[in-house]
Amino acid sequence: MGFFDELISWSEAYGENTAVEEYQGLTRTYRELSADIADYAEYYRQLECNRIAVLGATAYEWFCNAYGALAAGKTMIAMDALLPVEDIVTLLKYADAECVFTDEKDRKIARALEQEHIVYETYPQPEHEDDRDRSVYRDGDIMFFTSGTSGMAKGVVVPFGALYRNAAKVKGQLAGGYNGKVYIPTPTGHLYANFIVLSFWNQGRTLCMGNPRRMVEEIAYFKPAVLSIVASLAEYLLLNGKQGENARVITVAGSKCEKSLEELAEKHGIRMQNLYGASETAGAAAMSRIEDSVDHLTPVEGVELTLEEDGELVIHNPDVMTEYYKKPQETAEVLKNGCIYLKDIAARHEDGTLDILGRKQDMISMKNGSKLYYNEVDEELSQIGHVREACTLYTDDRIVAVIVADEEWHEQVLTDIRKYNKKQPYFRKIEDIWIRQEAFERTGMGKLVRRNVLEEYRKYKEQEQ
Repeated sequence: MGFFDELISWSEAYGENTAVEEYQGLTRTYRELSADIADYAEYYRQLECNRIAVLGATAYEWFCNAYGALAAGKTMIAMDALLPVEDIVTLLKYADAECVFTDEKDRKIARALEQEHIVYETYPQPEHEDDRDRSVYRDGDIMFFTSGTSGMAKGVVVPFGALYRNAAKVKGQLAGGYNGKVYIPTPTGHLYANFIVLSFWNQGRTLCMGNPRRMVEEIAYFKPAVLSIVASLAEYLLLNGKQGENARVITVAGSKCEKSLEELAEKHGIRMQNLYGASETAGAAAMSRIEDSVDHLTPVEGVELTLEEDGELVIHNPDVMTEYYKKPQETAEVLKNGCIYLKDIAARHEDGTLDILGRKQDMISMKNGSKLYYNEVDEELSQIGHVREACTLYTDDRIVAVIVADEEWHEQVLTDIRKYNKKQPYFRKIEDIWIRQEAFERTGMGKLVRRNVLEEYRKYKEQEQ
């Protein structure tokens, strides 16, 4: 069984149903989707290059090229096309890319890749053929890059089969019971977007592929019932009432989904569904059921989750990454005896579901032996009036709060944090506060880059002295 078998099953089951809609008017049925990817697969099968990067913001064309290359047995290198040129070139060199295909050539990238002897081409236009010998095809590997929030980005090598098999495992759970169009502003270089696309194609849904920069406009145009986005975008939409009149479910992944976001969604009559996983797990390892709260995660079909004595979560699943490219030591630290160790700390509820408390490196070990999680304090501080964002730091044996708030509310926020401190035991008290107006830097998946905030805080303190 390979990806072509998946395409055939979708074509037979959903045939003339609409698989894709794009804002500029493109629509494709499941039968056309299957034929398009098959055409691209034949093109890439005949290409001499084996390590192919696919860049671009044109979502449907990206998926046809990327999945065509994967179905042809190539290693497909996925990355965020909006990264700075220098970062793109660095990652392509690290990944040993031989050829790069893009929806639109960038002169600066073209010059840089020419110097590295990497071929740079626009998307091909393959010819259509109905009859092909599909026995010559085999699934390849896809390489995603970690967000780099805790250091240099790593290339995560995932068998394509593992990705679409994991996507099939959530077919009955994802937005279960809620029909209608699905809106995905697709960051195609991230595993989450690919996992979600494959999961909903398994359901025969219509996927409205869009651009985060036009998100509000596109939601009004498509009128989707389901939004699949990151938590920060969900919060923005809900706070501004821009989630659309038909929205009934929001699925989120990529960063922690807080209870406060779920409560905000409930005010709009919307259910939140939280997916937990990473590039290393080749998709969601656990998710909240549609009827459960976002902090009650259930393992997906075929996945077992256990806890070590210190609370570290262990993921048992045959469909996971194979390695960090060129990083055997880092691979050995995460992939042990066929299990994935992501250094996430979890707790089990009485009903058997799990709550992800945070990362080991996000845990503060206090002098009295107590443990504190950055995300926990972030969430508490974010509930204070007029606080737009909060980032907790631990430096020089002190807990520091960096707060984003409008200047007119600075004094009020300081007063409210002092009140917050009075209710905390001594080891949880905030010992320094920096209030700023600039929003925090986040990754494309909405993750807070805490180490960058720490560097900014230290520069701020140096300027104060």
